[in-house]
Amino acid sequence: MNANKRFDQKVVVVTGATSGIGKATLAAFHREGARIVATDLSTDALGNLADEFPGITWVAGDITDPTTSERIESHLHEHGYGLNVLVNCAGVGHAKPIEQLTVDEWDHIIKVNLYGTFYLTHRLGPIMIAAQSGVIVNVASMAGLNGIPHNAAYVASKHAVVGLTKSLAIEWMRHGIRTNCICPGLTNTNLVASLTRESPEIFDARRRNIVNKRMSEPEEQAAAILFFASDEASYINGLIANIDGGGHSLYSGYSAL
Repeated sequence: MNANKRFDQKVVVVTGATSGIGKATLAAFHREGARIVATDLSTDALGNLADEFPGITWVAGDITDPTTSERIESHLHEHGYGLNVLVNCAGVGHAKPIEQLTVDEWDHIIKVNLYGTFYLTHRLGPIMIAAQSGVIVNVASMAGLNGIPHNAAYVASKHAVVGLTKSLAIEWMRHGIRTNCICPGLTNTNLVASLTRESPEIFDARRRNIVNKRMSEPEEQAAAILFFASDEASYINGLIANIDGGGHSLYSGYSAL
């Protein structure tokens, strides 16, 4: 084992792996020697990811479909892998007033952000239970702790991820599994760019209120994820960590409508 690589030969599953925080997290684990299984919707994007990060393997699929989790489980077994770390990073959102949000949009956001996290955890968790060891890191948002205008479904889904994290931390620690959650503030990702285009007045005002005077970069969120997944965080369980440049100290940082 390379003592300089915290995750040498550890098996890590990362969802939402082809962009944003997911890709930054995959890159960080790759540098640390992990055996990574990436998942996302696009076969082409995952193929490009494998070219960029030699040695990773991947499973394309929609995490709102429970069979995707089943295929990831089969992929682990086929490669003779256990599972040391699960990072639930995939997420979507729409910025619009709740009265304009369609039922289909609500369902999609809840299914990706909450159901997808549940399906992966529910299916892969037993691998960790059998080993009596493992770490789960869920990616929520400051929206999991505060209300945000024009983001009702996203806020509801991320609050639910925070609650799921707390329940897993209580239930699965007896199996040697730690579960923590990071809540990023505004981060330089395609999702934030999309939300800004949909509701520019809300997000431009939010930027002006960032305590640290800038958005975070995906790599900064990835660094926090790796810490919580590492042995350095061995006594941290059930933590909901605000990685938001001090934003939670100002509540959400958004102005009331």
